[in-house]
Amino acid sequence: MHLAIVRDLGGPRYAAYVWIRDVLLRRNPLTRMKVQEMEIDGARVRLHELAPVDANGVALPGLPTFVLVHGLGVSSRYFVPLSVLLAEHGRVVLIDLPGFAGLPRPARTFTINDFADVARQAVDKLGVVRPVLVGHSMGAQVVVEMAADQPSYSPAVVLVGPVVNATERRLPMLALRFLQSATKESGLNALVAASQYATCGLNWLRETVPTVLHYPIEERLRRVDSRVVLISGDGDYVSPLAWRTALAGELESARTVTIKGAAHGVVFDHAPLLAREVLALVGITEESEQ
Repeated sequence: MHLAIVRDLGGPRYAAYVWIRDVLLRRNPLTRMKVQEMEIDGARVRLHELAPVDANGVALPGLPTFVLVHGLGVSSRYFVPLSVLLAEHGRVVLIDLPGFAGLPRPARTFTINDFADVARQAVDKLGVVRPVLVGHSMGAQVVVEMAADQPSYSPAVVLVGPVVNATERRLPMLALRFLQSATKESGLNALVAASQYATCGLNWLRETVPTVLHYPIEERLRRVDSRVVLISGDGDYVSPLAWRTALAGELESARTVTIKGAAHGVVFDHAPLLAREVLALVGITEESEQ
């Protein structure tokens, strides 16, 4: 289904369409993708890959690769509606980070730098060159670190609901902002997120939260030499417009996008609009395809 058509379903209705379709067909949407697990520096990581193919099933050459990194507690499943849309225009790689999505917890607590290093090594093993990085929430921190550590690594970086607001780096405040945002999310979003948190488990969440709280995303973003867009919903109390505007101010060419009617789960609930912004960042528009 083409992006120009599915966007007319509107916000959460598109995510609901994807999930209802897969439930009716009795299939896990991730099973449609090529799946690889690998061990890197003692940590397990899982990659789901989806790519446009020709009539003979051969991947089309010369297209961009989009690497999608999930947030705290969730998994690649959160990115399925977005990945289906992006896969019409390029190769899509979804990463399940160590300790999430049923993967074993590493023997030690991971920092954002550790997650970024494992993700980058996993993507490199696929032979991906200059991927477009898309990170949601904690995943936004991970992709910033991936791009900051190697400035020429990515031509474009998409930060969806980037955390944590520098003026609110306290656990009670972060919890409050998540609760406020949750009141603006769709029921389906809440259901999918809750199931992913249960799979992750409280112990790994508790270990990972401190490194998310204290990661200096605004400082590391200054080292990113890529086109950058910061996106979230107008109901996102975790990553409000004022915070994203401040982050964008760290770079000369970064811009912010606010999606009306969305909250922190914009990556799931408003995938068509988000896909349009991701594609526009790399120069793909409906007009350019005609």
